[in-house]
Amino acid sequence: GQPSHGLEPVRDEAATALSRSDRIGMHRGRHEPLRHNGFTLLEVLVALAVVGLALGAIAGVFSTGLVSHETAAAAETALAVAEEQLTLASAAPRPAAGKGVYAGRFAWRTTVAPYDDGDKAADLPGTLPRLYRVAVSVAWHDGRRSREVSLSTLRLVPAAP
Repeated sequence: GQPSHGLEPVRDEAATALSRSDRIGMHRGRHEPLRHNGFTLLEVLVALAVVGLALGAIAGVFSTGLVSHETAAAAETALAVAEEQLTLASAAPRPAAGKGVYAGRFAWRTTVAPYDDGDKAADLPGTLPRLYRVAVSVAWHDGRRSREVSLSTLRLVPAAP
C-alpha cells in the first residue's frame, strides 16, 4: 500500500452532487425538478367550494323563475275565468249576480248594479234602456298571498215591461 500521511482521499465533488440530485428528484444530469402529477387536496377542496357556490346561485335563479312562472300562469287562468264570466253575464238578456269556484282554486263573483252617472239618470223616462255595470272578480291564494283580478263593463238593459 501507500503510505498514509494523514490525508483522506479526495472525493469527486461532481459525483457527490449528482448522487444528491438523484435523491431530490433530478434525473440523468438534467437540472429540472421532478413534476408532481395531479392536484393537491387543498386545490380540490377550493374547486369543489367554487362549484358548490355556482350551483347554489343557479338553483336560486331557477327557483325564482319557476315561482314567477306559476304566479303568471295562475293570473292568466284567473283572467280567463273573469273574461268568461263577464261574457256570460253580458250576453244574458238580463244580467244577474252569481258566484262559483273554478278548478277548486279560483273563486269568482259577478255583481250587477245600475250605473250611477249622477242626477241625469233621474230625468230619463222609464221606457228607455238602463245602463248597468257588470263586474266580475276572481280571487285565489298563491302560497301565502291572496290575489284578485277584477274586470267590469257597462251594459244596456231594456227597461222593465
